[in-house]
Amino acid sequence: MIKKIVFCLAAICVVAFTGCDCFSGASESIASHEENLGNDTSESGKETTDELHIKGNEDIISNPDNIVDNGFVIINDSDDYPEFIEELRYCENISNNLYSVTNFYGDEVFKLESVICPIFVDDLSPFSEDGINFGYIDINGNVVIEAKYSKAGYFCNGTALVADDSNEFYIDTNGQITENTKFYGYEGTINDFTYCNAFTGKYLMYCRTDNDKRIYGYAEKDGALHDLNEFYMLSSFNGEYAFVSDISGNSFFINTDFEQVTRDIKIDLYYDIDFCENDWCGARYIFEDGYFVATIRNESTDYVPQRKLLKICPELYTE
Repeated sequence: MIKKIVFCLAAICVVAFTGCDCFSGASESIASHEENLGNDTSESGKETTDELHIKGNEDIISNPDNIVDNGFVIINDSDDYPEFIEELRYCENISNNLYSVTNFYGDEVFKLESVICPIFVDDLSPFSEDGINFGYIDINGNVVIEAKYSKAGYFCNGTALVADDSNEFYIDTNGQITENTKFYGYEGTINDFTYCNAFTGKYLMYCRTDNDKRIYGYAEKDGALHDLNEFYMLSSFNGEYAFVSDISGNSFFINTDFEQVTRDIKIDLYYDIDFCENDWCGARYIFEDGYFVATIRNESTDYVPQRKLLKICPELYTE
């Protein structure tokens, strides 16, 4: 099961929204990264994990059916799709509380009557037919956790916040009560944050207020803060990358050193990447190995959105 970390929202509705094992930077950065790993090669001479990822990128980049861009590749050849593409789900409101849930290719998988739009994280989504009792369904519409909660949040880090009457608690993907939370692994304080996302990858994304000014940034496991004043919205990290918007209105990906690794994609792509607050976790449809989903922008009035899979390749990025 591929773990998907949600970034709240859908296609830049800025409500909120989780990686990648891609290499970062040009050839100098790759060499530096391997140095930092401490010679990650076996005595038998087998290829390292990094070398295999680099080869995987090279194959995608060299495929003439794919489109190479500044910092990423648009993957047109379905032979280059990762296996998890079959697990992606999207929802469209048909009428009132009726939703059509489709796969990546736009084919309907099932219809669902629910007061909330199904959004899948850890392959589960909350649902409620009456707005009173909440449970969870899987990516095929099967009820996995019965509708018995008065509140049901989205899953994150394998846990979801639910409520039974007046009691709030976390459950795991099997519906069992757990002591883990979406902050699992984070040892710092969250008391000074206006809001914060789940602790994913290396960082916890936060927003705090200083003299009535909102400041976004990332906190390390021990609570050390990195204020990023040049940004006004951030997603959580999933592995090596996060999605951000700067104060000039540009939207792009950064690496764990907070360096830009792709061009501004807002100008010609509708992206299924949103930002999250409160219950939302990470970045929805940013996946392991640097894949993300976008919809190609088209100005024609009869345009039917065309969903595309893209892969972050920082070695392609030039300022």
